[in-house]
Amino acid sequence: MGGNTVEVIARLVQTSPDRVREMIHRFNDMGMASLDPQWAGGRPRRID
Repeated sequence: MGGNTVEVIARLVQTSPDRVREMIHRFNDMGMASLDPQWAGGRPRRID
């Protein structure tokens, strides 16, 4: 983010510095795909 420190970014997005570091590492590993969390809602569907 424009050369800002982890602490500055954390304040800007109102989260912890640890979470910012986690997301930076994830982005470095996965690229843009890391920004799509792939959440699934609810319980898995049961097929009888």
